[in-house]
Amino acid sequence: MKPPSTYLRQLALLVFLIAGAIHGPAAFAQAPAAGTVSGRIINPATGEYVRNAVVSVEGTAISTVSEDGGRYVLNRVPAGEVRVLVTFTGYRPARAMVLVNVGGTTERDFELSSSLSAAADGGSVVKLQEFVVSGAREGSAKAIMEQRNSMNITNSVGSEEFGDVAEGNVAEFLKNIPGVDIEMANSEARYARLRGLGAHYTQLTLDGVSLASADANAAGTANARAFSFEQVSLSSMDSIEVSKTISADVDASAPAGTINLKTKRAFDRQGRRTMVQLNFTAHSQDFEIGKRELVPNGELRRSILPGGILEFSDVFFNKRLGIVLNLSQSNTYLPTSSTVNTYNYTTTPTDQRPVVLSSISTTANIKTGLSRSTVTFTSDYKVTPRLVASFTYIYNTLANFSMAPQVTFATGARTNVLGADPSVSFTTTGAASTVTLANSGVSKNGDTSSYIPKLEYKNGSLTVDARFAASISKNDYLPLTEEGIFYQVPLNALSGVNFKAERSSPNTADWKITQLSGPDWSDLSNYKNPRARHDTRHAKTELYSGELNATFQTRTWLPITWKGGIKSKEDNRESSNTRDYYQWAYVGPGGGSTGSWGAYPSAFPFNLNNGLSIASTTGRNIVFPDQKGIASTFKDHPEYFTIASSATNYYTAFVANEKEYVETINSSYLMGTTRIKALRFRAGLRYEDTATESTEYNPRPGSEVVAAGFPISGGRATTAPGIDYQFRSRPKITRDGGYDNFFPSASAKYDITEGLSLNVGYSRTIQRPTFDDVTGLWTVNEDTQTVNAPNPNLTPEMSHNLSARLAYYFEPVGMFGLGVFENRIKGLRTTNRFTAEEFGYGNDPQYAGYTFVSGVSSSEEIYLRGLELEYSQSLSILPGPFKGLNVRAAYTRTYRGNAISGITPHTVTGGLYYSIGRVRLNASGIWKDTTPANAAGTNLDRHRLVVDAGGSFFFTNNVSFFFMARNLLNEPVLGLEKIGANPALVRQYAVHGTALTFGVKGTF
Repeated sequence: MKPPSTYLRQLALLVFLIAGAIHGPAAFAQAPAAGTVSGRIINPATGEYVRNAVVSVEGTAISTVSEDGGRYVLNRVPAGEVRVLVTFTGYRPARAMVLVNVGGTTERDFELSSSLSAAADGGSVVKLQEFVVSGAREGSAKAIMEQRNSMNITNSVGSEEFGDVAEGNVAEFLKNIPGVDIEMANSEARYARLRGLGAHYTQLTLDGVSLASADANAAGTANARAFSFEQVSLSSMDSIEVSKTISADVDASAPAGTINLKTKRAFDRQGRRTMVQLNFTAHSQDFEIGKRELVPNGELRRSILPGGILEFSDVFFNKRLGIVLNLSQSNTYLPTSSTVNTYNYTTTPTDQRPVVLSSISTTANIKTGLSRSTVTFTSDYKVTPRLVASFTYIYNTLANFSMAPQVTFATGARTNVLGADPSVSFTTTGAASTVTLANSGVSKNGDTSSYIPKLEYKNGSLTVDARFAASISKNDYLPLTEEGIFYQVPLNALSGVNFKAERSSPNTADWKITQLSGPDWSDLSNYKNPRARHDTRHAKTELYSGELNATFQTRTWLPITWKGGIKSKEDNRESSNTRDYYQWAYVGPGGGSTGSWGAYPSAFPFNLNNGLSIASTTGRNIVFPDQKGIASTFKDHPEYFTIASSATNYYTAFVANEKEYVETINSSYLMGTTRIKALRFRAGLRYEDTATESTEYNPRPGSEVVAAGFPISGGRATTAPGIDYQFRSRPKITRDGGYDNFFPSASAKYDITEGLSLNVGYSRTIQRPTFDDVTGLWTVNEDTQTVNAPNPNLTPEMSHNLSARLAYYFEPVGMFGLGVFENRIKGLRTTNRFTAEEFGYGNDPQYAGYTFVSGVSSSEEIYLRGLELEYSQSLSILPGPFKGLNVRAAYTRTYRGNAISGITPHTVTGGLYYSIGRVRLNASGIWKDTTPANAAGTNLDRHRLVVDAGGSFFFTNNVSFFFMARNLLNEPVLGLEKIGANPALVRQYAVHGTALTFGVKGTF
């Protein structure tokens, strides 16, 4: 139950907004001797209406910026004839004389033509063929104008700026933006980080609305709060805005900043448009047209996969209704080869070698079919000239089938390893060396549906909008019955297998591993005790929100634009994982405790594409079990399998891993923006009240379980029936928590000269606790009289964020920026011990004398500081064939003030875009410095350069061929280990290969 003061604050603001909506037009009516000029600004070469163009009345201080749909409104324009000027970087200024009537509105549209066009054209409209290869230049111009007009420190990019991204992963696009770092899941871009902070410190929105994101693999981790880009396709986006400072009208849960995806709208375009694209994706490691066994499941698959996009937009009913429909399908094959080495650094009196190999583990993680489908529908209907009703629907699906066959060679004790420098060459001896086969096969499916209706009313300087959103995301790992494979078919380690291993250098993974003695490791019949496991991970997120906002102007002392609003958001989370229980022992023919999977060999060739080779005593490669064949046997003969899980597995699967959590945030805000000559200033205050509710099991005390006849150990029943009685025989209970906070923010932008501006910003933001910290199962140990419990009253982390950027904008389409920032975060998680009284259970006799162990917010403060340099320019000033060149570069320096992992000290990004005639080419590169992978700094990710390249050729003005190659250099990912005075050694060596995309595209 929220305190009455919360509702009173929100009610007061609501009354304020309604009063402004009712009285706004009268209170702020225009002066009698003035009128209004409005219209739209269009780029006739592309047929798109121009946002962020600066529109002003020459000789006065009256100016505005064009909004979505190219619409602009100039209020309080002196009556009579005035000259209106429109400017946009990279385009020739447009001027027109306009007759303004007292109290009336004069409509005047403008067309912008590129500054590239020759003066000889007499100012005529630029024809489309002159712009057929101008995408990057126009994209850069849009980005610069967005940055110049934003009060926040923002990087904005159009979806066309880095070439065609047919595979649809938005994160692949974001990685080129300064200050953005991408977290990879093997070879797939999954999460986005801003300014070195984890992905859960970044807020992602679609047209300003939060989207649900469910990832069953991230449940219980910090990334459960992060947005996963698995299910979002770039094809339905018009542009992306990355803001490193935020204002009061944005949710405060963004210490690192926000990423806003803007959808395509029909009113942003002129006329009907249809776009059709057909593409194929391939990979350098398996560039074969035919089918073959890509993973050990007996099924033939293709590695070159089709995809496509269909988009239609038009305006109907006398330009009152605009719709955009976008359908996209992408399929990609993504293999990753990885080798992990473990080392023994503990010397003995008889063995002074500083480092000895303990194991070599090699994995081929292969996504044979990463499929994304997206349906996006947007509509805008002009109910009246002042009222617009909009609706956005986006549906994303994901189907990801992958397998990860793995071989681990373990050497045993130091004394079993022979060799002066075993980091590059050694031989094992004795009976302790082992070989283990493992193969994980997952089918990860998910879908997200988002519905966003909106109403917007405009009357003069007053704008009121009401917006609602429902976003539901589900993610499941499918069990055998749906995909036809087991998650795992574990095998006991094969012991007494001595081998020789050597490689060319400590920085490579080209191990040549040859068996010297012992049972043949390529014969599956030598691996005993066969097992099989299901995968049943599940996560679901339901996100509902509603908000009311109002914007209006006052001119009592200074011209101030006010914006205020209220919002309510409810986040429902549930997750489960029962795979620990679904473990089966094979007891059919050839099975039992001494049986094997010898009757189920796979023809899969284990090849890691990194020079590694494996040979048994018979000279053969490793052989893996056919998981699909085993699954077919399970379906046909279930009597061949029996449950092999323990009571602990049962508890973990059906009790500990089941979680439900609801978080409700009610908020309100007010901010004002004013301008005093060259200085623009904004200040605001946001209030957020957070209420949490976790649904948990209500376990019976151990004494009651024993009295019922069930044995216990460590306070928990030791049988499945006992666990059911202890944890599942009573109704679940709910535990409530909550807190409220105020979040001030301020920003200022000073135009030092016409092209030079200084922007500074401050905001206080929040990072709410991870779900596992505030919800989950109580673990009561009656022997030690301790309770391990989540803390529903855990307070959040608070962050103070300060940023500044000095930017110089110049023609044609160029900018140079220098930015600095600091984030100070306080309230990190730590574990503490409490008495029953301190934890709030002093009056409960069941827990008298018990010690509670739970998470709390510490007083520790961490800080990050950084510097960002940016440069971009269209070099159309160069002569002849060089005028089609566009360049960009950025450098980011980040300092970590505490032991924080994942902070890259130095990052350099750059890109070239070149167009000539009907050809356009692009290339981009990202170099990342060596980065600490853990807080202690003993694990490091070595510096690496990633280069992408692509291009297109226009057969006609409307039809083109395009291609893209990602990770062109295929530089390996090296994880280093630095222990004590020893030199850094390669802990992990991964190769992602080059992803290829090519296709044809037509726009009509």
